[in-house]
Amino acid sequence: MTDLEHMTRTAEHTEAAALADLMVSVPPATSAPDGLTGWLESRNVRRHNRWVRLWHPVDTPLKDTPQTDLRVTEIGPADADEFARVVRDAYGFPPEVD
Repeated sequence: MTDLEHMTRTAEHTEAAALADLMVSVPPATSAPDGLTGWLESRNVRRHNRWVRLWHPVDTPLKDTPQTDLRVTEIGPADADEFARVVRDAYGFPPEVD
């Protein structure tokens, strides 16, 4: 399946779930796959910024959730250095940007 076929399926699921927004994260060190910009424009997706927000109601369990030690928690100022490291490593930024 091509990238655009995956995106089309994602958009169809988003529309079927009546979600208001579809956000696409393209890492800054890469270029968009061929045709992605036109595909997004054809669906009235507008450029916002480079951050994706994930949201799910806490009272509804996710289906088919694998067992993991991963935990999702709120972070605060005390976590700034660790957050900066994760973002830096994920996006390939040099250490000087911390």
